[in-house]
Amino acid sequence: MNRTKFATRYYSLYIFNGEYCTRSASSYLNAVEDLEDVAKQGAEPLGIYDLHDWRFDWKLKDSTQQQQYQDRVLEMTNSLRLKHGEAL
Repeated sequence: MNRTKFATRYYSLYIFNGEYCTRSASSYLNAVEDLEDVAKQGAEPLGIYDLHDWRFDWKLKDSTQQQQYQDRVLEMTNSLRLKHGEAL
């Protein structure tokens, strides 16, 4: 079985004190736990981004807010791909 040369990297995206923030995690479960932790501190969880698959899983409490954050989340995920050399 072939392995990729880099491990899948996950990022938790959230809003804290009006600032958009990211936190890296080594697994999806760790990213979920990170979002739960920041939510307890008053942050608004947006979702989890899978850098390898370029997939974003929304974790909003109110799914009707997705449209409101969509452009900013796209900008953040593109920035993460650029940072890791995988831009479109």
